[in-house]
Amino acid sequence: MTPLRALALIVALMTPAALADEKAPATIQRLKPAEFEQVVAKPGVIVLDVRTPAEFKTRRLKGAVLADVKSQTFEKRIAELDKTRPYAVYCAMGPRSTKACELLRKAGFTQLYELDGGILAWEKAGKPVDRE
Repeated sequence: MTPLRALALIVALMTPAALADEKAPATIQRLKPAEFEQVVAKPGVIVLDVRTPAEFKTRRLKGAVLADVKSQTFEKRIAELDKTRPYAVYCAMGPRSTKACELLRKAGFTQLYELDGGILAWEKAGKPVDRE
């Protein structure tokens, strides 16, 4: 057997095993308000608000937990969370939740849902918010 054929055989035999052992990376599902509303209504889903504490105080989705993505302690904060649970993530308009979801994915979270357009799109769609 030539060295090239031997290498091809080794690669062919190892690839399925390597794929079986490797976890698929998490996908981030960006959802419109109506779809997001269905996700947050499911038992066990954690609603994660990644805006500032001041924004969170003025209005938020019911039951939301705060983890300010711009805070220096964001990575420490998410390390305290259960990575096996599904997370529904939102911010004001979308950019911060996109950043937060990427950081969560890199940290090993596997079930991530992002509100497309943030809480502004949520309110525009007539969905309820909690206020102080």
